[in-house]
Amino acid sequence: MNIRQKELIIGGIHVVANQYFFELNERDVEQKSNTKRGALYESFSSKKDFIDACLNFILNELLQSNNQYLAINSDGKEVKETSRGLWFNSIAWWLGNPDKLVFYKKYLNSKYYIDNKALNTECRMSYFLVGQKAIDSGIFKPLPIEFLHELMIAQMLNTLNYLKKHPKLSADTNFLDLSFETLWDSLSVQ
Repeated sequence: MNIRQKELIIGGIHVVANQYFFELNERDVEQKSNTKRGALYESFSSKKDFIDACLNFILNELLQSNNQYLAINSDGKEVKETSRGLWFNSIAWWLGNPDKLVFYKKYLNSKYYIDNKALNTECRMSYFLVGQKAIDSGIFKPLPIEFLHELMIAQMLNTLNYLKKHPKLSADTNFLDLSFETLWDSLSVQ
């Protein structure tokens, strides 16, 4: 990704996040990213390609944050404790990136999500692999991996939506722990 593409992606995420619907006006993106008219289609082959790049940018940043967390905090911890840490880290990351959260939530309800199974699978593959390991080792119920992931996303978004309405709870470790335990209990065999 070159600098112009990154500027357009950051501008596009902001534009989508600040509109009522999942809409993308190319000129608004170009103005927000301080690029010339036509820059979006010089850098991306289509609107779909651009939106895919925005989604990948967001999910790669989240994955990078979680990988950094794991590199520092996963030695010798049980799966549940590592998962709890990832849960807290992910919530903190999303809360610290509100435009990216709004873009992602709108994306999940857009035609781009529905029509792009290959990209959605590719973006989630690292999570699918971890989930499959948990299923194979008997920690998680033998649910279809995509369904398991959808349950996690739904619980994460419900928690984030609730925290938006009640921001004081974002620092309440008891609340965050209960939101994790609710998810864990729905997935775990024990």
